[in-house]
Amino acid sequence: MQHVNKTPLKFVTNFKDKFSYNNEGNIIVAEISTLQLRKPSEQITIVSQKTGETVLFTFTNVDTWMGDIQGWNYTSDKGIKLLIIND
Repeated sequence: MQHVNKTPLKFVTNFKDKFSYNNEGNIIVAEISTLQLRKPSEQITIVSQKTGETVLFTFTNVDTWMGDIQGWNYTSDKGIKLLIIND
């Protein structure tokens, strides 16, 4: 199991760069390499450049398959999920 970084992270996005939003699944997706992360952070804040809306995400678990990390899962109190994919 990978250790979680205690330092909270904050990203501001227009959802056309590092993050994409899927309205059907109510999920924000990004890639680990694009964000230049080495391990999951306990909390991530994402701010919309367009609306200024801020959403705080809390780490929930790591997805693995055959021992390899597939991604990190986060949830928010607004019902939005965040998936950071290990590309």
